[in-house]
Amino acid sequence: MVNLSLQHLNTFDQEALVTYLMGDTPPAKPSVSPKLAVTEPAGRTTWLGVCAGCHAVDGQGKPNVAVNMNDNATVRQADATNLIVSILDGIPQQDFPNGQSMQAMPGFAGVLSDKEIAGLVNYLRQTWGQLPPTVTPEQVKALHEHAEK
Repeated sequence: MVNLSLQHLNTFDQEALVTYLMGDTPPAKPSVSPKLAVTEPAGRTTWLGVCAGCHAVDGQGKPNVAVNMNDNATVRQADATNLIVSILDGIPQQDFPNGQSMQAMPGFAGVLSDKEIAGLVNYLRQTWGQLPPTVTPEQVKALHEHAEK
């Protein structure tokens, strides 16, 4: 729990932890252009209807509300599991130093179908992660069922 432990790390310890987890050379942020041709129009529709209100239509996010998709490492990971689980379960509010915070993101497991979530994940990964649209509704369903146990 960040609220109970990691928020108390000093800068040196934070940098050491990041180096331990990411190695001496963190993965490079992919170039954002040229963008892959987006083949998930249903995912874009879900984005506009469910996500853009907080993250903005262009994915730039809003300070103290929602993260920027261009800088979101979860969107850029080759394995989409964390992104899928974040959408299914949501993310709790994050408190940062100096009174800064990020509002909670609700989970959409009971709102969106596995097919809609797969389309959304593919849209996010193509648009801001420069990754191919390989996530299937079956992958989402497996994580969804695992979370319910």
